[in-house]
Amino acid sequence: MTDRGSAARRLGRLFQINVSCAVLLLAWLACGDGYRDTSVDPTATLAPLPAATRTPDTRPLPEPVLRAIARAAEDAGVPPEQVEIVEYAEQQWPSTAIGCPRPGEFYAQVITPGYRVVLRVGDETLTYHTDMDGNVRRCDQ
Repeated sequence: MTDRGSAARRLGRLFQINVSCAVLLLAWLACGDGYRDTSVDPTATLAPLPAATRTPDTRPLPEPVLRAIARAAEDAGVPPEQVEIVEYAEQQWPSTAIGCPRPGEFYAQVITPGYRVVLRVGDETLTYHTDMDGNVRRCDQ
């Protein structure tokens, strides 16, 4: 009888571990794309950027910077050619909030590479934060 009891306890413990793993996996999957900003198709306005697609030393701009330019143009309601690059720099954000957490949202606390992009449209200076997965967030602070 003791063999049956210990086998039942082991089976019960194994079931608890499997349920715990399943709950953690579902929580991780539920949070995985929670920070992704999908309100704008970032590729929709990238084509017409002939003047702003290269740095002064003729290197192509990084894709996240191009996405920030496209978003700024859309936000300001101007063609992308009217968006001036003030500065941009690679950034290691401390979470998937990419430096711009929104109240009530939860973010994975992992180092998230991206860019801080400062742009000018007319007299207005706009700051955008990006990650390398296509997320762009306006973050004027």
